[in-house]
Amino acid sequence: MPRIKAEIVLSAILVILIIVMCFVIIFNEKDENIENQQVASSVENNLGTTQKEDERIIEEEKEKSLTQGNLVCKYDEKIIYADDSKKAIYYFDTNSKEGKKIVDLETSIDKMYFDGENIYYFPIYGQGNGIYKINLEGNIEKLFSGITLQMCIYEDKIYYVNQIGYDSINNNPQGTLCVMEKTGENQKEIAKNVKNYFYIENQKIYYTTQSRQMYQINIDGTNQVKLLEGRKFPLSVENNNLIYIDYANQGMTTQMNLETKEENQIGLSGNTHKFLGTEYIDTIATLDDLTEGKQVSKLNQETGKFEEILAIQNPEAEIIYVSEKFVYYKDEDSKVHRINIETKEETEMPNLENSQFLSNKSYKIQTKENENKEVIIIYNLDTEEQIEI
Repeated sequence: MPRIKAEIVLSAILVILIIVMCFVIIFNEKDENIENQQVASSVENNLGTTQKEDERIIEEEKEKSLTQGNLVCKYDEKIIYADDSKKAIYYFDTNSKEGKKIVDLETSIDKMYFDGENIYYFPIYGQGNGIYKINLEGNIEKLFSGITLQMCIYEDKIYYVNQIGYDSINNNPQGTLCVMEKTGENQKEIAKNVKNYFYIENQKIYYTTQSRQMYQINIDGTNQVKLLEGRKFPLSVENNNLIYIDYANQGMTTQMNLETKEENQIGLSGNTHKFLGTEYIDTIATLDDLTEGKQVSKLNQETGKFEEILAIQNPEAEIIYVSEKFVYYKDEDSKVHRINIETKEETEMPNLENSQFLSNKSYKIQTKENENKEVIIIYNLDTEEQIEI
């Protein structure tokens, strides 16, 4: 009898141990699944962030290639590079890693644009006239025979200034604002007596007239609205912020909210930069001492105002590119320097001389003497990785 009781007790203990072990295994598996899910979620979030940033970079490259007028343009995997010294245009494919010279030109290019299929450009003032269209096979077509100093491609149409006269002081456009199809057809006047550059944002064009009045007008030329008067010229329009230079106030760069009309003075002689939707402006550092240097300001999304993020002591510094992490500038000897916005550490960047900048990368044509061909060097400004096509 005692033996039977002992066996029953041992059996009960064994059952309890088995039940406990099962619970331990179940909870361990549950914790492991939770941990795996957390890791997977983290990886997915990181991949999503990377993919989202890549998509934003691609879209920014397209936007700048259509509207800004650069000597390097990128549309998806296609890169167009204008070598101004050789008056030639090259095409490179980042997928196939192949490139070719598209065409040799008789004049130097002032500004070039690219929509993924065709290149549009106009020559430097005084070397030629017209707006030209070139396909990737090198066939050239003249779309406009007059002189222009600014154009942009917006919603599959070309907006440009038909140059009338010339501002010899600032080399700025003055004439009639026009629009035409990308085939050169249906050329139409939108606004007359335009002086300085125009900017397009949210279906509206912003410009100043020769009578020194700044207007906002619909892209079809309707509903003209006066915004400002008195030697004020637009510098950029982005996210409901109009940036203009007030030459009646010593060239003060001023921000105006287009909804509230609130104004904010930033600094003297401004130049705007854009990186992944964020706006930056470089200006002369102070109004009291013009030899002090340059400052770089960033738009604070919460306050809606520009705030200084970096001061550069060199008054000869020419800001050439601004990203989220770095500011790049040329000194008086045309050497390129990089300053870390957070740490303020400055580095000379000899590999970036004679480069063109676009969306966190620099581009430069280089001749390979041993192979007798031109290649393009692409340098990632964040990772400092370099590839050759």
